[in-house]
Amino acid sequence: MPDTTRYGTAGAGRGETYGVDADDAHPDLIAAYATNGKVGYIRRTELEAVQGPLPTSPAEAAARMQDPTPGTGSIPVYESDGVTVIGEFTITGG
Repeated sequence: MPDTTRYGTAGAGRGETYGVDADDAHPDLIAAYATNGKVGYIRRTELEAVQGPLPTSPAEAAARMQDPTPGTGSIPVYESDGVTVIGEFTITGG
């Protein structure tokens, strides 16, 4: 898994941040494992398009676990440049 203590900015002039989603930081590109085992990043907007917005608090996460929002599909996994696709991430509904 990528370094969880640092955040970077994706290349190609996109200005997107990348790293691990945490309580104090919500990057545009979130660290994830692709179905092929490669480690890369998924785009927050693509994830939310399939499953809805990510919970913003522990209480919201707990409520969603009680009544999960269904959403299935797959989205690309990118290198940190946010352009190069290295695999896919599968999302399964609750």
